[in-house]
Amino acid sequence: MGARNLTMMKRGDSARVLAVDGGHPSAKRLADLGFIPGATVEMLHPGTPCIVKLAHARLGLSACLQGSVLLAPQSFEAAGSAPPQRREPEPLVEVPRLARA
Repeated sequence: MGARNLTMMKRGDSARVLAVDGGHPSAKRLADLGFIPGATVEMLHPGTPCIVKLAHARLGLSACLQGSVLLAPQSFEAAGSAPPQRREPEPLVEVPRLARA
């Protein structure tokens, strides 16, 4: 099987970036964002637009950008793997109210 792209990932899948389609108009911008060979990307929300985790950032990508990021096929998690673990929501921070005059 050849290289895959972000459109083929499911929620919770992780993969390593193989390359970015150099002919795509946004190829340099994707590389600037961190889509470079060897980088690990995790699919948080598939669809259009999708939301991926790359390094410590969450990024939203349109369908045409998703198709231009090629991923190493062996790095996809096996089908039927355990569902992604849900994180507890972060506690809300109380903001003091200003006194009205």
